[in-house]
Amino acid sequence: MRFLWIVSFLMGCSCWTSARADEWEPIGSLPYEASLRHFFQAIPSGDPCADLAGWKAIEGVQNARASISRGKGRKPEEKAIAISYEFVGKNGLEYVAVSVPLKIDKPGHYLAVWAKGVGDGGKLRFRVRDRTGEIHQGDLGQIKDDQWQFHMGPVKDSAGAWAGDGNKKLDYPCTLQSILLDRPQKGYKGKGTLTLAGLTLMRRKRPPKEVIRMSVPKGHFGNVFRPDESPRLRIDRTKDAGKETLLVKYRVLDYWDRKRGDGEFFVSTEGQELSFESIGPGYYRCVLEAYVDGEPTEAIEARFAVIAPPVPLKQVQESFFAVCTHYRGTAWPLESQGLIARAGIKAIRDEMSWGRVEQKKGVFEFDPRFDEYVDHALSLGIEPMIILDYANRHYDGGNFPVSDEAVKGFARYCHEVVKRYKGKIRYFEVWNEWSGGCGMRGKKGNTPENYARLIAAAYPAIKKANPNAFVIGVGGDHSKHHFDKIEAMFKAGALKHMDAVSVHSYRYPRTPEATDLIGEIMDVKKLIEKYGGKQRIWITEIGWPTHIGSTSSTEQHQARMFVRTHVQMMATQVVDRIFWYDFKDDGLDRFYNECNFGIVRHQKFHCAPKSAYVACAVLSRLLTNAKFAGREKLGRGVLAYRFHRPDGSDLVVAWAPEGEKDVWLPWKVQRVTDIMGSEQEARTSWCRLTGDPVYIALARR
Repeated sequence: MRFLWIVSFLMGCSCWTSARADEWEPIGSLPYEASLRHFFQAIPSGDPCADLAGWKAIEGVQNARASISRGKGRKPEEKAIAISYEFVGKNGLEYVAVSVPLKIDKPGHYLAVWAKGVGDGGKLRFRVRDRTGEIHQGDLGQIKDDQWQFHMGPVKDSAGAWAGDGNKKLDYPCTLQSILLDRPQKGYKGKGTLTLAGLTLMRRKRPPKEVIRMSVPKGHFGNVFRPDESPRLRIDRTKDAGKETLLVKYRVLDYWDRKRGDGEFFVSTEGQELSFESIGPGYYRCVLEAYVDGEPTEAIEARFAVIAPPVPLKQVQESFFAVCTHYRGTAWPLESQGLIARAGIKAIRDEMSWGRVEQKKGVFEFDPRFDEYVDHALSLGIEPMIILDYANRHYDGGNFPVSDEAVKGFARYCHEVVKRYKGKIRYFEVWNEWSGGCGMRGKKGNTPENYARLIAAAYPAIKKANPNAFVIGVGGDHSKHHFDKIEAMFKAGALKHMDAVSVHSYRYPRTPEATDLIGEIMDVKKLIEKYGGKQRIWITEIGWPTHIGSTSSTEQHQARMFVRTHVQMMATQVVDRIFWYDFKDDGLDRFYNECNFGIVRHQKFHCAPKSAYVACAVLSRLLTNAKFAGREKLGRGVLAYRFHRPDGSDLVVAWAPEGEKDVWLPWKVQRVTDIMGSEQEARTSWCRLTGDPVYIALARR
């Protein structure tokens, strides 16, 4: 369906009545990241890729076999370096490393390079040696097969630095020691070629002038609209625009980066509006490039979503769909809970830490913000789950509770929290990632036996405060890396003091299929059964961050992983709930993974949706209260799962994880809905599947 784009000039020639300026709310200027490199300037240092001089494959116990030759650049005249390599499947570390001399005289630089891989890809990194000999490692990004990509990473201090003076600080002047390519996975065997071109150092230019600002109609926090609404965007000049001529060129892209409309207009002092009519369900990016007197000045984008209403949450008793949040402080706006409900997400996972509740020893006080976010969530039909966690400075020196006094103190704290919220909160998780030392000062005492002892004290204290409370144990340990700790905890008797088992099954940036998420979860279930337990499994953290770096995911990849993870975990029939980590981006640093796990952007950008938010809304609407009915066989390389829906209909969710597949559908199909919620009536029995899941609604018999 083609969009009808209307530019309203608000100067007497508009084709519909415009809203007053006070009926709009600003949404922040989200930078258009594809143009980020245009706001950096190269540091004159020659082109290290111009010839082979200085390039050398590093040989060592951890290094893969590699050789260097002249390669073909992105353009015929461009010089490039080709690195042929072979991973042999070493048990320890194995990576390609090549040295290239490049001086870095002062801080504030970024290393930039164009790269293309032929093979299974991997993570591209670099190492810098400072004047004391200390080595700092940075990330450039994930290599994609046979596709040129621009990679850029900051040259900065690394907490994991080694050698030299050991101060974990870059002491200038420094030298680029090497560029590295990691293997795709441990034990990997295979050959490939990495081609590099345009290797250079860059520095930020002066920040681009902000000459335009964007707004959406009030009442649309998060830039979310219903299918019966026409999304609108208002463009206004800022003071920085002055009186110069301000031209804005725009184009609209959908989830697949297909251009769905474009145009240009001059921005007057009265402001202009864009209206997106007949747009249909989905996720959209409106990219705006501003030109002042003909010079490119600013590139920003607006993200918005058009989604159908969810299943009413107050009518849902139990749901598979939940997210992690951080409402216990002031960093998360309470109105973002409306976006959670709007996406059909039934539960949130938050915390009321011991140190916050018992700031004075023996005195339990509750921050009013706790009550505020709990009550607001309940008013929307959202059910909070609270983590009872983290050490307290009054006990055992702020370490994991081990002494009798500390264990009893933790149990009292649990009792007080549960008692206060009886009738409002039923679900409680005991600690968060204890085995990694999370939430303790000196990271001492966090043994499996001590966790078993702690939950053995907390469990009866919780049940005394509320016999109907549901206790989730294990503390969200990483199911892939800490099986030994989980088993030792079970062996010490912890299973007797929990109603469900929680794990954190991170595997980003790789897929759940390639990393056998199903097998991992079933191994946890077997471990539970080995020690006499019957508990179900809750995944209380899993996610794919969208930062810039070697472990990053594109927003498309994040959306795919959201759907594929939930569907496969529903199909295990041993997982009862997934808490996606997390709902909102926690910060603004695009190079830091912890700031970019959200399925919506930071509130500075109006909590604008990522495509995973739309994928979540579509998934929850179609599969809330659905029951898994079995796997379907649609051919090699295809995954398909059938579900019975509450209305009596059947729905098959299908995708091809390793490439496009044309499949024959052996049923009478009513309609097919794509990952973004666009529906099409089925007119053929053939369907093309990709990595993006589709929902195949079967006709009722």
